[in-house]
Amino acid sequence: MKTFIKKAALIFVLILAAVQNVKAESTVYFFIDFKFWNSEYKFTLNGKEAFSLIPEGKAVSGMGGATMYNKVMRKVVFNNPDSYVVAVDCPSARGTYHAEMNLNLEDGETYYVIVNASLKRNFYIENLDEKDGAKLLKKALKDDKYTKNEDFVYNGK
Repeated sequence: MKTFIKKAALIFVLILAAVQNVKAESTVYFFIDFKFWNSEYKFTLNGKEAFSLIPEGKAVSGMGGATMYNKVMRKVVFNNPDSYVVAVDCPSARGTYHAEMNLNLEDGETYYVIVNASLKRNFYIENLDEKDGAKLLKKALKDDKYTKNEDFVYNGK
């Protein structure tokens, strides 16, 4: 009987350890929520190149062939939820604007991250709450002023 209890306890401990090591993926929707002259926004995670958001553009009449690019969004699935420093640069004629934030991902959760700029607030990146993020996602999926990039899976740490 003691042997059976020891074996059962060992099996229980092994199963518990295996379950704790299984991580669910996390989903993050990234949005560039302004039109600009950039054809690509490169994102880094913990200082390493990770993925880009690439908007569609069209020539602006009377601007000598200059191209204005759409707003853009991308779904990124993180196979290893963890803490990340997310950074993005926005080159411009006046120099490069830089924004970064900490992104703490939990297993199986969905997050919404917006990159934006306005007259009131310089280039920035921030996490949106679930209500505002879901609303922006719904808008972006319907709006033809948004370029929808293919989903991306990030396997790094």
